[in-house]
Amino acid sequence: MAKNHALAQALSRAGKELTKAKAQLSQMAQPPKTFATMVKVDSSMTDELGVQHASAEILTGGRRLVVPVAANVNAFRLTAGACVLLNENMVLVEQRGTDMLGSVRTIRQVFDDGRLIVADGGGNPSVIRRSGALAHETFANGQRVIVDPSGRLALELLPDENDADLVLEEVPDVTFADIGGLDSQIERIRDAVQLPFLHRSLYERYNLKAPKGVLLYGPPGNGKTMIAKAVAHALSDGFGRGSGVFLSVKGPELLNKFVGESERLVRQIFTRARERAADGRPVIVFIDEMDSLLRTRGTGVSSDVETTIVPQFLSELDGVESLDNVMVIGASNRVDMIDPAVLRPGRLDVKIRVDRPGADQAASIIRHYLTDDLPL
Repeated sequence: MAKNHALAQALSRAGKELTKAKAQLSQMAQPPKTFATMVKVDSSMTDELGVQHASAEILTGGRRLVVPVAANVNAFRLTAGACVLLNENMVLVEQRGTDMLGSVRTIRQVFDDGRLIVADGGGNPSVIRRSGALAHETFANGQRVIVDPSGRLALELLPDENDADLVLEEVPDVTFADIGGLDSQIERIRDAVQLPFLHRSLYERYNLKAPKGVLLYGPPGNGKTMIAKAVAHALSDGFGRGSGVFLSVKGPELLNKFVGESERLVRQIFTRARERAADGRPVIVFIDEMDSLLRTRGTGVSSDVETTIVPQFLSELDGVESLDNVMVIGASNRVDMIDPAVLRPGRLDVKIRVDRPGADQAASIIRHYLTDDLPL
């Protein structure tokens, strides 16, 4: 009996091992499955026995095919743009998630029926459809989407390009009281920047408008950027209709070797400023080193990229679109290199020269930094 029991256990183990080996052999002998992209559910197909089967339109390997759907797959849950599997008989047997990898295209136009005109990096346009995940998404020109390998379906909407390193929305800790020796310049810029927002009713009564721009110019190292920081701090404290917004633009970093990219960045900066100022809050766009971005056109001493950047800036400043509650403050130590069209009245109206300090201004600066609490 003991020998029979041991023999039965051995046979049982051998049977399990044999079943496992058969399963592994069957798995290894299975033919590979093909990945495809779902387009839409096609009309039902009828076989020779009169039984109806659902079919689907798919894209695989650059080909557009209509394949049957397996009975265990719910055809009504198949989503356009999803990744599906086909067996060796080209039957759709499984649906997986949407593939998040593919080419990136930029939207140029949106049709009423949901189709999109997109362009690649070379500007070549093509018309594509939306995937099921983007059926109710709202698109705008300039946004980016991921396109499937066949280039016919938009799979995912990408977030806007991160240009946060070009435009900094920050609140510096410098106040007007921290600046010494520039009392007259501070008074002029406070009159130009703060009064239009502090006394809106008076400006409206006398039909006055706030200046569109202020230019701070003069030798380097005399406080032009500090004045801009103090303006930003004054905005954060709040005056007029709540606290304002200060957008600090790094002028040289807007220059790009690709044609049209610098103009797009300038347009995006002013679009952001209009969005912030839509509720009546004052918005200051500060452009440091303005001469590097808005150089005089036609000088021939550079790559002539300014021939397109300057018109774009001027059209944003006083073009068809209104620029309410937005003011541009520029700083430069080479005002002679800035295009004259930028400096004319009606654009940068207020020009404040920040010159080297005289004796009284130098004494004020020394009194500000050499205080009694220093261990002299």
